[in-house]
Amino acid sequence: MECGYGTMLMLMCASITLGQVVLKMIVPATRESRLSYLEYLVENHSVKPNTLQIATHFVSHAWDSKFSDLVFALQCFLQNERLKTSETFFFLDFLCINQHSSPWARGLKPDSLVGSPINQIGKTVLVLSPVDKPILFDRLWCLFELMLTIKLKARLFICFSTGETREEMDHAREDALTEKFNKIVTAVEELDCQSAKTTRKEDLKAITEQLESTIGFHKMQNVVSAALTSWLCGAGQRAAARLVHKYGQDHEQAMAMRDKVAGLLIKQGRTAEVEQLFLGPAAALEDGSVSEDELSLRYHKLAICYRDHRLDDEALSFAQKSLDIHEKLYEDDNPAVSASLQLVGSLLAKKEDYVRSEEMLRKSLTNYKKTLGDHHADVGEGMEKLAMVLDAQGNAKEALELYRQALSIKEDTDGPNSLPVAEVMSSLATVLKGAGKYSEAEGLYNRALKTRTKKLGKNHQDTITLQAWLADLYNAMGKYEEALPILQFVAEANTKKFPEDDPIVAFSRNNLAGVLSRLGRYEEAAPLYTQALASLERSMGPSSAHVATTCNNLAELLQSQRKFDESRTYFERAVHIMESELGHEHSNVAHALNNLAGLLCAMGKHEEARAMHQRALQIRQTVLGNSAVPKMPIYAAAMLCKRLDLSGDPSAKR
Repeated sequence: MECGYGTMLMLMCASITLGQVVLKMIVPATRESRLSYLEYLVENHSVKPNTLQIATHFVSHAWDSKFSDLVFALQCFLQNERLKTSETFFFLDFLCINQHSSPWARGLKPDSLVGSPINQIGKTVLVLSPVDKPILFDRLWCLFELMLTIKLKARLFICFSTGETREEMDHAREDALTEKFNKIVTAVEELDCQSAKTTRKEDLKAITEQLESTIGFHKMQNVVSAALTSWLCGAGQRAAARLVHKYGQDHEQAMAMRDKVAGLLIKQGRTAEVEQLFLGPAAALEDGSVSEDELSLRYHKLAICYRDHRLDDEALSFAQKSLDIHEKLYEDDNPAVSASLQLVGSLLAKKEDYVRSEEMLRKSLTNYKKTLGDHHADVGEGMEKLAMVLDAQGNAKEALELYRQALSIKEDTDGPNSLPVAEVMSSLATVLKGAGKYSEAEGLYNRALKTRTKKLGKNHQDTITLQAWLADLYNAMGKYEEALPILQFVAEANTKKFPEDDPIVAFSRNNLAGVLSRLGRYEEAAPLYTQALASLERSMGPSSAHVATTCNNLAELLQSQRKFDESRTYFERAVHIMESELGHEHSNVAHALNNLAGLLCAMGKHEEARAMHQRALQIRQTVLGNSAVPKMPIYAAAMLCKRLDLSGDPSAKR
């Protein structure tokens, strides 16, 4: 079967994949000679040996992608890099590597098979196809080639097809990345090297064995993700600059691209570049070409960006700079001043500076009401933020009233099924739960959960967080059978999303184990507590209050199993940590002493138990006075609280 370049070019008009090209054309054409396709063309005089050149670029592509996409992507690459076709030669594995001879049977290793040409050529072109969800992110060979490119310090290029004609490519080069940027970012974030596939099973086995004996999948994942994120940062910055040049600094599309790129830069710790994105060149700020009003606006937007990525110190610094300028330029009731006060106040709340936070948020809310009326969206936002601070200080009554007013406003301004409404509902439900109004809290949690699931999806972290809060409510209501499947889902989802030693994984396991324990399923609960304890010891230190919490939980379980000696060890450790971390006169220490006393009673050690109870009583009388004191919970359901960033903190008030 003859199969020359003419036939290959005809394939560009069909929706045929590279894999189909290999199986239906290259393999049959070379079956008799058992040569690579390039060698076959030379042998059959389709290509003259003296016309062959040393490759200038190694091409990494997925065999499941369309053949036409590969061709058009490489054409785009040539144009974008302004390369001459007469001087550029691509190494394509399906043409250059023999499809009839197993490299593994010849003793080759994956890194020598593709690493050698990558190293010799020194330039790798990664082809994204389709650009918004590249197949190669799911192909182990491609990810392996990317890892080797970084390891061997070859230069990396990334390209994609933006059209099938010269005119389409020229037009799309400006806008394709802008339009697809979010989807590419999502694809990079969801990339999972360990789940990637190969066409041939023996290839999967060979690469897996080599990785497991060298750097491992986890390190490979870090290398690959960092390389792709770095490329996205550079490409995004160039796209943002083009949009600013074309539309101006404050154009919606330019700002959206800037914010996306800023998030990626922050993840890489490149905050100097983030500030340049928002503030512009330092020279422009120094020579006064940027007005004070414009500068304060840029400070404000930069502060919001830092806040959204949990860099609260940086956010507060720039928010305060913005406020200082706004207060100098405008009257107190100017909306710009109100916005700055609200931002600074909410950031102070994150640092638990509640007195100053409340002062600023009340002032902001008063000003907003004066200038915008009582039922404006910004007024609702101000009420919500102030309610959060009041709740954190224990003023649940006023917090409830403000949350209810904020909910009413946001339902009118944003719509009853919007995400902002769902957020207020979840906050209001949390306060209601704390006040013992479980039925109303349950209804609000479920309404908020329905909205988040529909808008964000079941596996979005905000949705998972809300499910954890609902499960905690069911736990408080004694509805353990209803809490259990939710907590099982939350624990599984967080285990997939976060590293093993991330505290949120430990807290999820701790919560699940608590419900299993209450249902008497001790054998299932015990290993979860043990895993959580080991993880927290590694991530937060052996003397952390979180470790004490988990020791206490595990001790209670062991006591239920009548494993008294083991239980005592963990109870005593919990008491020791709490005394060291919280001091001898803390209510949580009293609770831990009561738990230990209960165990000592069960062991028949009544005198020791009496002494422990007496100590606990003295602490409570010192801390709270002689009035009746309810039993204080030592561990609340712990998950990420986005608004106050209480990432699974058992001591969180919310």
